[in-house]
Amino acid sequence: MYLALLEWSRAAELTSDRAAALVMGDPLAPCRVLMRIAGGALPGMSFEAFLKQAGEYAGE
Repeated sequence: MYLALLEWSRAAELTSDRAAALVMGDPLAPCRVLMRIAGGALPGMSFEAFLKQAGEYAGE
C-alpha cells in the first residue's frame, strides 16, 4: 500500500509539472522554477549550464 501511494504521489507531481508547462506556454519556465527550488536562488546560477550538465549526464 505504501509503495502504491508513493507511485501515485510521483505521478501527481509529474502531472502538475506538465500542467504548469501547458498553462505558461513555455515548457522551460517550470524547469527554471524547479531548478531554483532545488538549489536556491544563488548568484551565478545558469539555466543553460544546468541544461548542458543534464544533457551530459543523460549521455546526449
